[in-house]
Amino acid sequence: MRVRLASLQILIIDEVSMVYKRLLYYIHERLVQIKKCKEPFGGISVIAVGDFYQLPPVKQRKVEILYKENDEYPVDYWIEFFKIIELEEIMRQREDAAFATVLNSLRIERSEEPLSEDAKTMLKECIRDGPDEVLHVYPTNDEVNEYNLKMLRTNCEEFIEITAEDYQKDKTTGKLTLREKPFIRTRTDGLSSSLLFSVKARVMLTRNINVEDGLVNGAIGYISAFELGTNQKRNRVEGIRIVFESKEIGKLQGKKTCHGNEVLIQRIQEDIKEKNTKNVVRHQFPLKLAWACTAHKVQGMTANSVVVNLDRTFAPGQAYVAISRVTSQKGLYIETKDENELPKKIYANPDVKSALEKMAKLIPEHDSLNLHPKDGKFKTIVLLNVQSLRGHFLDLKSDTRFLHADFICITETWLTDNESTKNLEIHDFE
Repeated sequence: MRVRLASLQILIIDEVSMVYKRLLYYIHERLVQIKKCKEPFGGISVIAVGDFYQLPPVKQRKVEILYKENDEYPVDYWIEFFKIIELEEIMRQREDAAFATVLNSLRIERSEEPLSEDAKTMLKECIRDGPDEVLHVYPTNDEVNEYNLKMLRTNCEEFIEITAEDYQKDKTTGKLTLREKPFIRTRTDGLSSSLLFSVKARVMLTRNINVEDGLVNGAIGYISAFELGTNQKRNRVEGIRIVFESKEIGKLQGKKTCHGNEVLIQRIQEDIKEKNTKNVVRHQFPLKLAWACTAHKVQGMTANSVVVNLDRTFAPGQAYVAISRVTSQKGLYIETKDENELPKKIYANPDVKSALEKMAKLIPEHDSLNLHPKDGKFKTIVLLNVQSLRGHFLDLKSDTRFLHADFICITETWLTDNESTKNLEIHDFE
């Protein structure tokens, strides 16, 4: 790793609101080791991109949130070293400026403040029944599971239950012995103890399988076939064939079909880290039903249409994340049992505003009015989330913003470490 990162100068952390203090501390410690430099983050420049008004890490203590003061660490690397610069142009809803303006007001809405008339009008217009096949977003896992099972029974036949295979590992020999029954997990982010699937079921990957081929956590498709075992394991599901919705996914290892690329997904192995499960290894498919998912799962996603239900919202920022995934108001459908209660579900964490106000500014306010891109006082950075650099490189090269940029940052490229980048070069950039 030291050799591979020898020339690393800038580290980009996306969705920084999902990063907690301990993780940031680990990143610092690891870079200090790799770079053999005791400066913060091993002397590497770190650009963190994200929005603290969105959702924090799941199941982390409040004191672990980056902007919270916490004296458990010798140095608070976020509060001590990071400076803030706020981006002003909204990209996701850039084609629907009125919708973007309302969303931005709801992003910082305080629970004790009344909604603006524009916000009330927008929400009222969006309260309508949405298509069943459009992605549904709920606050809780229980609601997600209920809707997914409803859609499974409505759209599919001949269900197959796939039980996880849990193995007890011998500490001395390393030998794995199959347990009679799998453990029932309490964590919702782990491999499931039991999956109920069928051909035509809509599913989502829950782990990164092959990043360079787009087979990443959150990729959605439908089941086209099951591959069953032979001989003594005739009824065991050995693999699940999935046709992914995006034609960019599975180009390398998939089979091309008229609907997309069909990819064979197999079981993966993962240690179970819960009480009373020492030295237990689980074999299971990294998949889940995906007609619906939680607001936490869609953070970072962009969609043309979503159906949102906010009735059981329980956390600040949750409603904003759910309703802001779409590119325009016409794609937002809101379902609710009580229209009068809806405004109470949309609120921000008041601690975020005070924390951001305390952060040092990258460009002091008294200087910002006098700065111009060509006066040499600051540099221009363009950051793009491309999801397959190979598939979108010509589009990227045609982006006129690059003509005025000093640095270009690209995330989610789906490139491998050993892949040649000779065909992915931009003039005048190293």
